[in-house]
Amino acid sequence: MTSFIDYVLGGFGSGMIIALMALALVLTWRATRVVNFAQVGQAMFTTFIALSLQTLTGSWVIALVGAMVAGALLGVIVQYLVLRPVKRADTSGALIATFGVLIALQAAAG
Repeated sequence: MTSFIDYVLGGFGSGMIIALMALALVLTWRATRVVNFAQVGQAMFTTFIALSLQTLTGSWVIALVGAMVAGALLGVIVQYLVLRPVKRADTSGALIATFGVLIALQAAAG
């Protein structure tokens, strides 16, 4: 019975994370009319930062605050340095740029 409850709670947790990522994609699409493929990489990178901070400090609160600050900074950097310059030209340029940011974030996390 205990393992069943663990599986159910794990499934709910995974489902909530997937739903939040889908909601973030929809909100970004509705606001900018660009699908930001780098959002998955940004979430992965901020999660990696939170895990590193939690390992270093042992505090979940510091890890949560650090991940939120890192995520906000990363979002501002991507918006102003990547998306705004290519938004004026064409939508396909923004799509390619977000793929580039995704690849760069995956390489930086490694």
